[in-house]
Amino acid sequence: MFYSGTSSGYWKIGLAKSTDGISWLKCSNNPIINPGDSPTILKKNNIYYLFFHSPYGIRYVESSDSLGCNMSWSSPTTVITSSEWYDQNTIIAPAVLEVDQSIYLYYAGLGTDNKWHVNLAISGQQPPSDNPIVILPGFLGSWNKDAVVYRKEVNYSDWKMNPVFQDYNGLKNTLINLGLQENQDFYFFPYDWRKKLEDTATDLDSFLTQTVKPAHQNSDINLLGHSLGGMVARIFGQKFGTNDVNKIITVGSPHLGTVQTYKAVEAGTLDRGNDLNGNLMWLAQKLALKLYTDGINTDRQIINTYFPSVKDIFPVYQFLTDQNNQPITLDQMTVQNDTLLPYQNSFPDLFPKLQTIIGEKGNTLSGYQVKSRSLMDVILDLYPDGHPQQSRNQTGDYLITSLSAKADSDAKILPLDHGELIYKKEGLQAILSSLGLQYSESQIAEGTGTKITPSLLFLILSPAEIEASFGGQNYPETEGIILIQDAQSGQYQLKVKGKQPGGPYTVLVGQIGTSTDIWSKIVGTMNTASPQNQIDSYSIHFDSQNPEEFPVNSTDIDSLFNLLIKKLETLNQNNDRNIDQATKFLTDGKVSFSRSDWSTLRRNLLSAHQNLFQSVNLQYLEAIFELENLYAKSLIRAESKPSKSHLENELERYQKTANSLESLLLERKGRGKDVIQQGQNLLVLKEHLEKVKDVINEDSLNLAEILLETSGKLIHEIR
Repeated sequence: MFYSGTSSGYWKIGLAKSTDGISWLKCSNNPIINPGDSPTILKKNNIYYLFFHSPYGIRYVESSDSLGCNMSWSSPTTVITSSEWYDQNTIIAPAVLEVDQSIYLYYAGLGTDNKWHVNLAISGQQPPSDNPIVILPGFLGSWNKDAVVYRKEVNYSDWKMNPVFQDYNGLKNTLINLGLQENQDFYFFPYDWRKKLEDTATDLDSFLTQTVKPAHQNSDINLLGHSLGGMVARIFGQKFGTNDVNKIITVGSPHLGTVQTYKAVEAGTLDRGNDLNGNLMWLAQKLALKLYTDGINTDRQIINTYFPSVKDIFPVYQFLTDQNNQPITLDQMTVQNDTLLPYQNSFPDLFPKLQTIIGEKGNTLSGYQVKSRSLMDVILDLYPDGHPQQSRNQTGDYLITSLSAKADSDAKILPLDHGELIYKKEGLQAILSSLGLQYSESQIAEGTGTKITPSLLFLILSPAEIEASFGGQNYPETEGIILIQDAQSGQYQLKVKGKQPGGPYTVLVGQIGTSTDIWSKIVGTMNTASPQNQIDSYSIHFDSQNPEEFPVNSTDIDSLFNLLIKKLETLNQNNDRNIDQATKFLTDGKVSFSRSDWSTLRRNLLSAHQNLFQSVNLQYLEAIFELENLYAKSLIRAESKPSKSHLENELERYQKTANSLESLLLERKGRGKDVIQQGQNLLVLKEHLEKVKDVINEDSLNLAEILLETSGKLIHEIR
């Protein structure tokens, strides 16, 4: 006798045997199925098929052993899932029998009418589904180098699946294992994840019209979207209607928005969230900031200008409280989600065709208690709705709360994080069940997620090729990207190989450590005569716990001189006389270093520093920061060091000046002046003064001296 029982909140299936039908002995190896309930048995061609209800639908396992406690069960296969109106909410209680070589499976289903129905499925008589599947990936799931790196306008059809991030390969391989063919039975829709949702929904409509519908003229389409991709599918359904849509399945999609966007939209500040592996939404925004920074616009302006999809998933529920813990309602807020809010009232109209799959893995950011804006917030137009003071959490997938991802009442809830939902076995099973696809355990091809903490990322921004190596392993670029996941601490080698037409090149280097990330750029030049014969080599020291601020050739002082000189020569496209002069002083300084002529070296570096600040703009701040590093390292053996008491007095004086500059800029702003550039310089000044305090305590007096030199010149620029 097969029976079901419950313990610890989970139903399980057991087996008992009897000689008289009155006294029964439970098998010692129970439970034989966990989880599961409502067992029913069928024998066909000397094989036993045990049908039962499971969290994934109606399933069966099979055994060729003799009936008894020692039977071995294998090949679990899902045959019925909640896919029709009469069983969409719940399916339970299978009962199976064979009549005239056909297998009849009766089961109970709770329909969308909230009534129970007894339903029948017949093996071999239901035609296979011809509903094509269109898969929409999330942030960074798609890639187009021209669009992302060079900000070129490209057609949606020019976007491809990102070859570096493999999160969707498990889903792809699972569908192939089921006998489905890519670009025939299922399609990927790569798209520009920076664009507004409504614009991407329009691109999706074009893709369906031009690519999918002509091959499936009499079939409705299943839209399967992960993360942001689910939001694209949803907005498409609301904007263009669902006449040709069978189902919209969203996996970890923020239907009520995500608080993870608050700091980015209101201040250009990025948080990784609670996922220890990092999240791709954070990485996508970080790349945008590093690629599009121009020394003029604030980070907030860059995010909102070049990455409007971030604001499209700004929360549409009450998520802020003031310092008295009183709620700040949406209509009280300055920043609002102008895309999602107009669609909220009609969202329930989509529910009959919507299936949400959500993760409940742990604490997920759900709100903030905010305080009044700081003076710097006012100067730089940051946090118009309040400066975050304390965060609040709810259950979710570490990026999207369960409440935001759930939407409808029939959500499938899994103990997975945001990335795991799309590649772990449990997530894939929930997706297949939602699509109404039959499968066996052996057909599930669990994938792997992208681990960006810790990692090293290299992105070539110019006509050249890159290759990294570490510990005997080579990492060639793919579409201009190298991502070394779970990167170990140590010395990495990077080669930049020239290609036509040669000329200046830039490599963006991202060090993503366990708690912080550091980004820098390598700038060089390939000869234009035969660039393919030139290979430039660099050494990058990576500390996965505490990444270095200047990791490139960090222990080779001669190389640091060469790197900075090369950077200034490459950047000086307008033949700025001050930059030429700074380059000359650096060249002379390199000679002084080789001779251990410390006093001349100090004068040369300070003169170069002075010339950089006399340039026509402050686009050279990165070079100034590199000069500060060079100053401290090249003079470390100099016997003469600045006076600690003098440095402390200078620090105190500059701190007072910095505080007065806040009031000065506020007064100018009140008179209608644009003070954003001065405000950004003031922000750099404050960061420098904080660093001076630390390095004086560490007795790094040369570094403190040059930092104060920069601070003094920033004060002059602000005034």
